[in-house]
Amino acid sequence: LRKEVTKLGFDPYFKRVIGAEDAIADKPNPAVIDLALQRSQLEKDQQLWFIGDTITDIHCAHNANLTGILVRHTPMQEGEFAQSPPKYYCANLAALTACLEHCLTV
Repeated sequence: LRKEVTKLGFDPYFKRVIGAEDAIADKPNPAVIDLALQRSQLEKDQQLWFIGDTITDIHCAHNANLTGILVRHTPMQEGEFAQSPPKYYCANLAALTACLEHCLTV
């Protein structure tokens, strides 16, 4: 993950990059969220957003009590997220941008 972030030129946008096996347990366990927030003043609550593209990401958001946002081209299937539905679904990054802009102005 860190190599990919560097290759894409995203390093300046992140203070910390956490990948698989960095935490004591991987997603959907909230340990990865705990590790990400370890050096911050942020609390795990619905004000924090977890943006992901898989059911595991959304389950992780739910398990950590964060707001889950699903971003993927494939629409959600009926019952796919029955246990932990995302708060928002965005079909692409343009839709995510519009969602974020809307949420930040409300």
